[in-house]
Amino acid sequence: MSHRILIRSALAVSVCTLLPQHVYAESDFTDMSLEELMEVDVKSVDVLGIHTHKASELMLSYRVMFMNMSGLREGTVDIRSSNVLADYMVTPTDMRKQTHMFGLMTAPTDKLTVGIMVPYHRISMDHLTRAGGSFTTKTDGIGDITIAVHRTVFQRDQDRHRIIVSGIAGLPTGSIHPTDDTPAGSDQVLPYPMRLSTGTFDAFPKLSYHFRGEAWAISAQTGATIRLNENPHKYKLGNGVEASGSISRSFRGKVATLMRISASQLGKIRGGDSHLNAGMVSTADPDNQGGWHISGAAGASFLLESELLGHTHFAVEATLPLVQSFHGPQLKRRWSISAGLQWIR
Repeated sequence: MSHRILIRSALAVSVCTLLPQHVYAESDFTDMSLEELMEVDVKSVDVLGIHTHKASELMLSYRVMFMNMSGLREGTVDIRSSNVLADYMVTPTDMRKQTHMFGLMTAPTDKLTVGIMVPYHRISMDHLTRAGGSFTTKTDGIGDITIAVHRTVFQRDQDRHRIIVSGIAGLPTGSIHPTDDTPAGSDQVLPYPMRLSTGTFDAFPKLSYHFRGEAWAISAQTGATIRLNENPHKYKLGNGVEASGSISRSFRGKVATLMRISASQLGKIRGGDSHLNAGMVSTADPDNQGGWHISGAAGASFLLESELLGHTHFAVEATLPLVQSFHGPQLKRRWSISAGLQWIR
């Protein structure tokens, strides 16, 4: 309950601070160079997809995200555990995911920025059995590394208008077959939501537009998720599409607030892992994967500037689902909170 109060308070504060008396526009702070930061000195927690630098700039980043999922839904209708246990021997009841993301970005030229992101995941899931028992499975480790290239393809009016094309590649560096002890035995292969890797080479093309004014910023982004091959266990996760829009405002060059709305859709798994019994637990059934959701987020970022820290930015962002619909019975998204640090030289 305390997490929900915290998130709703963050959303309420950001709504109040973002209501404009005069509607200016300013680019999303994640795409601004060090030279521009001298004037605005703010950044958002979001550093992937719409972030560019000036030539020879270097940025190190760290981001942590906590996500909670609980309760069951099929389509847009909430269901009970008993509904799932009528078809499967086991159902999930709750899932917690923690991701630590380490990033490095640099710019060979003013219009080209490259970066690499390395994630570390910790996942746990609680289950209920048809016989009334319960158990928890856990896994942790390095996830899929992503390599990103961002190219500014359009600039006008002293960078007030910008269009950025991004190519992001996901490499299958995480574990596709994590194991844990379950009532069925020790070292059992865990189902799809517990896996640290897609097992495939993935592409995430993105297109971003930014408009910057005196104190306000408006940004829009669209992208896709494309699985390029079948993994060694004869399946691949679904393809997807996404879109988002954000508005942000800076205050005296040291603080910025941001609000974002996003929507995404993900298809079902194609094929299936023969190591899993699709009739045992709902999360092992390929038909119970994918769906779509719309979420709202609010955040704030702060400049921490000193001789020791240099240009360091701290940012937080809270996200709540607005609408969500699933293919087959799945756990509902409840909330997520992100916090990050960015250091630029």
